[in-house]
Amino acid sequence: MKQKFLIGLLGIFCWISSYAQVRFIDRGKIFFERRVNQFALEESLRGEEKMNTFFEEVRKLVPKVLVNQFELSFTPQQSIYRISDDDTERKVLLQQLKPDNSDYTYTQLAERNQVKVYTFMEQYVWKENLRTYRWKYTGETREIAGFECKKALTTICDSVVVVAFYTDEITVAGGPERFHGLPGMILGIAVPRLSLTLFATKVELGDPVIKSPVKASTKFTDPAKLLKDLEKFSYMNARSKQLTLWMQAF
Repeated sequence: MKQKFLIGLLGIFCWISSYAQVRFIDRGKIFFERRVNQFALEESLRGEEKMNTFFEEVRKLVPKVLVNQFELSFTPQQSIYRISDDDTERKVLLQQLKPDNSDYTYTQLAERNQVKVYTFMEQYVWKENLRTYRWKYTGETREIAGFECKKALTTICDSVVVVAFYTDEITVAGGPERFHGLPGMILGIAVPRLSLTLFATKVELGDPVIKSPVKASTKFTDPAKLLKDLEKFSYMNARSKQLTLWMQAF
C-alpha cells in the first residue's frame, strides 16, 4: 500500500514538473534570418531564355545567397517587423530583393489591420484588414530557435506556396512579414517559388515598447498603384514584374 502511494506521488510530481516546463509567451522580440538564393530565383524567372550579358556580369559581383537579418517585436495587441541588418547596401542580382531601412510591417492584432511599407523605385504604403490565409496542417514538426514548431501550408498570389512553422508556446497568432492566423507564433517560413527561407535564430523574452510608425501625415497608397506603375517600366519583362508583385504580397 505504501509503495503504491509513493508511486502515485512520484507520478504527480513528474506531471507537475512537466507542466511547469511548458512555456506560454505572449510578448518579446524574435530575430530572423532571411536567405534568398538569388541565382536560383533569377534562373527560375528566366526559364528557357538565355541569360543576357548584364546578368552574367552582375553575377560575378553579388553573393549567390543573399542574407539579411530582421526582427519582430510583439505583444498580444500589436507587432512590428523590420530589417535590423546594418549592411543593406550589399549588391543584389534582382532589385526587388533589396530591403530598405524604411520598410516595415506593422500589425494591430486587436483592431485586425495591418500597414505594409514596401520600397521599389519609390515607397508604397498599404493599410488593409488582416488577410485571411487558408492554412493546411501537415502534422510534421521541427525545432526552430529552441521551440518545437508545427508545419502548415498556404498559398499567396493564387499559386505561390508558403510553408510555415509555428509554435503554440508563443501564444500570439502572428509572424514575420504579413503572415498570421495560426494557433501560435510563426518562427519559420519557406517559399520554394522565391528560393527564400526566413527562420528565427533567437527569441528574447520581455515587454517591448511598440510605437506606431504611422504618422498623421502618412499617405496611403492605392492598392492598384504598384501594378499601374509597373506597366510604365518597359524594360522589365513579365516575370520581373510578377516578382515585384510577389515580394510586396509576401
